[in-house]
Amino acid sequence: MNNVTMKSRDTVSGKFGNCYISLNMDKKGNYSENVNRYLFMQVTNVKAKVDFDIADISIMGQSGMGHKTVGWKGSGTATFHYNTSMFAKIMEYFKKTGKEMRFTMQVTNSDSSSSAGEQVTILKDCLLSGATIANIDSGTNDLTDDISFTFDDYSISTPFNVLDGMAVSN
Repeated sequence: MNNVTMKSRDTVSGKFGNCYISLNMDKKGNYSENVNRYLFMQVTNVKAKVDFDIADISIMGQSGMGHKTVGWKGSGTATFHYNTSMFAKIMEYFKKTGKEMRFTMQVTNSDSSSSAGEQVTILKDCLLSGATIANIDSGTNDLTDDISFTFDDYSISTPFNVLDGMAVSN
């Protein structure tokens, strides 16, 4: 029996990649009719996930419940160095106008040393759940902050490569 295992070099380092945010905000943090794309270089961690909404299904003649996927919801979090007002300005825009400012987030994993290659995920119609509007801490040398958000759609425009040994032959 051939015991194929993953090569350690094919793990993907979380340090290599980038994150872009596109939204209707100018460089001064004001609403703009134009969508501007910003490199979110402050980010140190982004995690987005999809959870299925699963309904219990009663089935005649069976004592157990069946299950059926009836929808999904997307949510995410990000940690970043606290040196941007972007998210506080999104909150301020809503406070002033009562209108949401949604954004698109593009997250790219790009570790050139891995055979997995690059993956590009685009999170669409992101909605901020909240944001820090002021932050100070005399006990730290680098302030960080966290946000949470939801998203209504996504696409994986560039998927990872299938690693050698993963493919099933018929």
